[in-house]
Order: sequence, then C-alpha cells, then structure tokens
Amino acid sequence: LRKLDESGRLALFPPGETREKYASGAFAVIKDLDFDRFIVDSRPHNTLEKSSTRWVRSLAAGDLLCHVTLPESDVLVASTNDVRDFYNLFRVSRERAARNAFALQLTPSQCRNLGLSCWTEALASCDYVVPALATLAMGDTQAVELAQTAHLGLGLQHDIVDFEHLVALRLPLPRSSTFCGIVIDDFVACARVPRWPSEPSAAPSPAAVMADRMQDAYRSVGLIPHEEKAQRDCAQCSFWGIDLDGEKGFIRGSLKRAAPLAEIVLQIVALDYVTVGLLEMIAGGFISLFVYRRRMMCLLEEVFRAAKGRPQNAILQLGPALRSELLLLVGLLPAAVTDIRASFTETTYTVDASDWGEAVCEARLPAVFGEELARHSLRKGTWTRLLSPSAARLRSHGVLDPAEELPNPAETMRTHPLWMELFETLEYKTVWKKQSRARRHINIGELRAFLKAEKISKLPGKSTRTVIGGDSQV
Repeated sequence: LRKLDESGRLALFPPGETREKYASGAFAVIKDLDFDRFIVDSRPHNTLEKSSTRWVRSLAAGDLLCHVTLPESDVLVASTNDVRDFYNLFRVSRERAARNAFALQLTPSQCRNLGLSCWTEALASCDYVVPALATLAMGDTQAVELAQTAHLGLGLQHDIVDFEHLVALRLPLPRSSTFCGIVIDDFVACARVPRWPSEPSAAPSPAAVMADRMQDAYRSVGLIPHEEKAQRDCAQCSFWGIDLDGEKGFIRGSLKRAAPLAEIVLQIVALDYVTVGLLEMIAGGFISLFVYRRRMMCLLEEVFRAAKGRPQNAILQLGPALRSELLLLVGLLPAAVTDIRASFTETTYTVDASDWGEAVCEARLPAVFGEELARHSLRKGTWTRLLSPSAARLRSHGVLDPAEELPNPAETMRTHPLWMELFETLEYKTVWKKQSRARRHINIGELRAFLKAEKISKLPGKSTRTVIGGDSQV
C-alpha cells in the first residue's frame, strides 16, 4: 500500500462509498527475474459490467503480418516502441477508483502509521477505511478496451496513425508500403524498403519516423517510453509474439515461447504422465505457434481427445498415439513459418462438391489483382461443425434452406458484389473433377476440392499463394 501511495496510485474510501461485497483481491504474475506484474483480481466487480469491444477490434496481431506480400526487391523492416507501466500511468475518476476497492479494511491508526499521503483527517472518524487502486487495473474487464482506445487516440490526435495504414483485426491489411499497429502498450511500424537501393542512404525509413513521432507524443502527455526496448529499422526483430526475418521474408511464433514449450513436452513424454490442465495449456501453446502455419493445426487431435470430458486435475498416462503426436508436434515446431515472399498465381480457382463428387475450375487473373482480392478474403471459417446426417442429405439434393446450414441465421455470410462480378464475368474452365466412390459428408468433399485447387495452383520451385472461391462456409 505504501508503494502504491508513493506513486500516486492509492485512494482511501470511508465505509459505504465502495461495493465491498464485490471488492478485489490481488496477485503477481512474473514479468522477468527482477519484477512481477501487479494484477488486480477484479472478477467479482467484472460480473457487474458489460465489457465493451468496439476498439478492441483495432488491436493488431502478429499473424496478420502473414498476409504481407514482400517482393524479392524489398526488405521488411520494423520499428518498435514500448511504454513503461502503461496501465499505472492512467488517471482515473474517484468513481473508477472506488470500483477498484480491495477486500481490505484499515483502521485510521494503521493509515497514519503507514504514512500514506492520500490520508485525510476527514477519514479519522471512520470505523475503518477501504484502500483502492487509483489507476487502470490489470484485471479490469474494461482495461484492454480503455488502454487500446487511449493509445490509438493518441496516435490519431497527433496525425501519426490513420486507418489507411493501420493493421487491425477487423481491417484489411493496408496496401501501402508503410503500415503500423498497436497492441495495448506496444506500437510497431513496418516498411518495405529496397533491398538494393540505387543510392545508399542513412536516412530512417518512414516507419522509423512514425515511431519517433509516437515517442514524442508519449512524452507530451506524461507517458514514459521504454528506451531500451525501442528498435529502429530492424530486419530481424521480435514483437507481438513473433520473430520477423525481413531479409528472408519469414514470420514465425517467438522462439522464446517455442523452446520452453518443446522442453516441457519432452519432459512430459519422458515422465509418461500429464494432467488434463497441463495438456490443455500445451495445446494452447501449440495453437499460438501454429497460427503462423495454420495447416499444422490439423495435427492437434489426440491432445483434445485425451482431455475431452475430464476434470482439470485428472492425471493421464500417455498412450502410444498421444505420445507420438506430442513428439510430432515438437519436431515440426521449427517448420511453423510463413513465407511472405510467396508469389500469387496468375489464375483464380472456384471449387464445389455435391453428393456424387468434387470439381475445380480456373480462370486467368492478373497476380496484382489476385493480391488485392486476397486482402478481402476470409481469414477463418464461419462455422467449424459438420452438418447433421439428415441436413447433409438435404444439402446434397439442393433442398436445404441456406439459413439452416448454420446454427445462427444471423451468421450467414453476405456475398459482396465484387465476388459476384468476378465469378460471373471471368471465363472459367473445368480443370479437375472426380466422382466420389464411397459415401462421404459433403463438407469433406468441399475440403478435398479446396486442397486439390491448392495443389493445381502450385508454382514450380517457389512458395505460392492463390485465391480460391467456394460456397462452403466451413
């Protein structure tokens, strides 16, 4: 409490001014070998609030950079900023501080003995005093929304950030060669710069200039830039949980996460036992790394099967299938990489399946246009469940109501006019079709057709990207 008071982050309240029934606890999460993060356990009060997610959608994420297209003539460089103690520098209203009240009662004499500067003699007549955090609490259900809004707003107000250059979860990747993104207290600007400039220059890239301007904006409002973490025009650097190699054009999950995960899994395999809770955490760790090579997520099968329906503290002995899968996942971790130098094909494909088989069609499309279409393509399926057998049969005969293909009719995708124009005006031809010899689910057939289109589109000798259209929302 004395430390919080010395930094202006403590408030004191008389009885009745806080919701003591919903008061908070606190705990620490390790930050590094010298410091812990102070986390407020606000779960009781969080139940009273509805979290806002409007500006959470402006968060950037490392896997969004997998959609960058990097030509052989360019190098991708990044400039990064970090703000020290970002949450702890927020000024909050007295009402917000009351919301952060701790489940703790102090006597007036205890407050005097602590020498708290926020103590006032008006509290001397109280039976007890309730301490509270007078800043934005890590653990507050609104914390990410408020912090992201403030950081983004600072960039907008100083004309550093605009939505044409912003990398965000709900926006297409910017077309420009310079772009930036914000993740709470982290600001990163990237730029595609010539690999072989005609005239070597020591001048910073537009991304580095953008990051420098943000540093100045921080200081203007009393924020503290973390100078040691700031990087400028780095082709090999780490941020947002990724390792970027802008020379080779590789993006992968951070090796600082991958190496410990691999070590833990190998120890579990040697021990031959694991708890369900630990197995779930391991699965989450692999997902966070395989998101940079999404197809690898199909390897996660036994880890989910083993944990399904069991309590977190249940202890499992590894069977042959689970042991083999864990070793396979560890062995393939180094391959969970996206090559952002991958070239777009000069063709686009459409795929479909019916009860009797699958087919792939293709049409000529300039690569530059394919790259633009890819900016607006789906990044994940709308639905991941198979239709029921009866619904699949109706679907195969073309009599299933489209609204019944999804559990919630509001989730049905609305086709953009651009796609309709593309499919109706290009001249398509059938390049592959195959009759299904055995009965199989129509969703399986649609997936097979999609994979076949990928195989057909592969450019010899180089990583390849292509645009594939289909009517399946799975």
